[in-house]
Amino acid sequence: MVKWTDPANILLQSLALVKTIHFLDGFFFWQFFSTLSFEVDFLRGKRDQEWPLALYVACRFVTAVTVASQLVGINITSEINCIAWNRIVVLFSYLGVTLASGLFISQIYSVWQHRAAAVVLPIALTLTTFGMMLYEVSRAQSVWSPTNYSCASVNTAATRNTTILTLVAYFSIFVSYTVGVFVNAEALSKYTRSTYQRAILWVFLPFVMQTLPVTFISLNLNDAMNLMFQVPALITTVSCATEMYREICDAVAPRAGKHSLAIGASYFGAQNTNLVANTSRDGIPLTSLDQSDSHAGADSQLSKVGKTQRLT
Repeated sequence: MVKWTDPANILLQSLALVKTIHFLDGFFFWQFFSTLSFEVDFLRGKRDQEWPLALYVACRFVTAVTVASQLVGINITSEINCIAWNRIVVLFSYLGVTLASGLFISQIYSVWQHRAAAVVLPIALTLTTFGMMLYEVSRAQSVWSPTNYSCASVNTAATRNTTILTLVAYFSIFVSYTVGVFVNAEALSKYTRSTYQRAILWVFLPFVMQTLPVTFISLNLNDAMNLMFQVPALITTVSCATEMYREICDAVAPRAGKHSLAIGASYFGAQNTNLVANTSRDGIPLTSLDQSDSHAGADSQLSKVGKTQRLT
């Protein structure tokens, strides 16, 4: 049986936590820079600018600050002010999760045809959670570990109630979005409806990932294990929220004259990447219809010319 409070085991688990953070932070930066062209398209006027874009950009850049701060704290070899460092990381990670919630809620508002009642509960739970998060920031503690040559968070089990409320908020987001997609299915066009339905996965994954921190903090094995799934939950939540926003933007308001470039299109079938920017008719791109019509017209004209030549 594992002795979770044994210093040797805590050291091993702390090292495993550091490796997990390195891997996931690296994944986030890869995704961040590989999809940066999405923001560039808005700046260059290739996409319409709407208010959820501010949430999207803030969510990504706030999380980038969190990730960069984490990497600094676990890789520096000289002692720093660990409490200040820890509170910066906790604050920006909480901001990232809250902004991701805002992105999800904006899509709930959209799929429910702008009915305010549909987002009252998710907004109330998200704001309540954020208030508790700010309280957690004010009492976050960390000490310098001469063994690991890095900062180590302590008293992490104190965040259990906030973590549970975060899970409840994401459950309400998942339910509100999923119900909205199916209740309002007839009000959506065929392609837009299928995009919203596929995006249920992006809402479901953060909810599932939020159950892991709740489980381990409730067990309270040690501080390292309490934090083991905090970073995976953060990266998954932000990645899913931003990926969902990109995909829906490409479905509802794609770039003019360009093919859909949603990163997640490959997950849902290669046929989606062949959809062009113009609105489709019965699932068939208008440009494809136009090209078919033009080819048919050209064939008809050639046939007429041939008949005329034979008659003469």
